[in-house]
Amino acid sequence: MLPLTKALLSGQSAGMVRLDRQRLQDATFPDKVEIPTRFDDLDIQGHVNNAAVAVFFQEARGRFNQRHVAAWLKNGRGLVVGSLFIDFAASMFYPDPVEIETGVLEISNKSYVLGQVARQQGRIAAFAEVTMVVTENGRAAAMPDELRTVLEEAKLA
Repeated sequence: MLPLTKALLSGQSAGMVRLDRQRLQDATFPDKVEIPTRFDDLDIQGHVNNAAVAVFFQEARGRFNQRHVAAWLKNGRGLVVGSLFIDFAASMFYPDPVEIETGVLEISNKSYVLGQVARQQGRIAAFAEVTMVVTENGRAAAMPDELRTVLEEAKLA
């Protein structure tokens, strides 16, 4: 179980827990995408708004799932986000694009956890961990062997 998940289950406040940045920044990721920033992403201070960063991670996550698990998503099977944690490390600015790397951190009986790192101009700006829950006909379901195999191949190195 991931340290963040353990801390939350033990009753610690999410505000007291940080993602394992070292593990993510030193990893080799199977997927990398470039997301353009838009003027509309800016906040009043002139940098990319935190809500826009969540959308960048979502876009990269969607592309990851499209590449790796889309073939499995049929006949009532699906995925839902069970949890999302973002740890901000630096400001991002328009108009520079954001590069997001994504890979699998952990696979369990009914879910998997993705790790993500956002960089802008080579500098790490944010980290994310997202738990994706496997569903069948709208309910949590067991992880099928065929999906587990695909996810194992997309683990961080």
